[in-house]
Amino acid sequence: MDKYSLPLVGDRLFDRDVAAEGGQKSSALIRRRAWENHRVRVGMHSYGGCFEPTFNVGGAEVTVGCYCSIAQRVSYFGASHPVEKAVMSPYFYNRAFAGLDVEDVPRASLEIGNDVWIGNGALIMPGCKRIGNGAVVGGGSIVTHDVEPYSIVAGNPARVLRMRFDEDTCAALEESRWWELEPDDLMGWYDLMGDPAAFARAVRDGRKHG
Repeated sequence: MDKYSLPLVGDRLFDRDVAAEGGQKSSALIRRRAWENHRVRVGMHSYGGCFEPTFNVGGAEVTVGCYCSIAQRVSYFGASHPVEKAVMSPYFYNRAFAGLDVEDVPRASLEIGNDVWIGNGALIMPGCKRIGNGAVVGGGSIVTHDVEPYSIVAGNPARVLRMRFDEDTCAALEESRWWELEPDDLMGWYDLMGDPAAFARAVRDGRKHG
């Protein structure tokens, strides 16, 4: 078996090779391991708890976009114990748990957009299927429903506190698709980042004109 298909958290050789590829933000090796071992696809320039074994608890597929910041102790639960059945033990719904011939519970997938920030200790439940681009999830939140793009949510259950930008600015950022560019390219518009609408327009126009 390829040694990089094993869970090598803290392994010196693995850590050295990841560092040689630029660390979590750009390493193809750590992204390969996240998918093979934990069913998590991580976009470039994203980093943090998305590479931890406890990030994807339910075993379903998770997709993380580019430029995401995922704090530690964030977990996605893609499945629930079958509370409507007489017995909730995984003995009777998870073949891998006891090797019995049983039918699995539904396992949901999760899509996390680009430039999403999820705070420390947030829990994402099966009812959440998507966290939109530019969203913020406060630390310790319990997310039970989808999170709209560019919204800030927090609490138990998580609720919308406010939107980061007005509707036109959100639309402009979506149209710019700035997350498809490399950091060095984006530095050309660094001075405009404090004005999100102007930044979005500049990136959009710059991409159109090469």
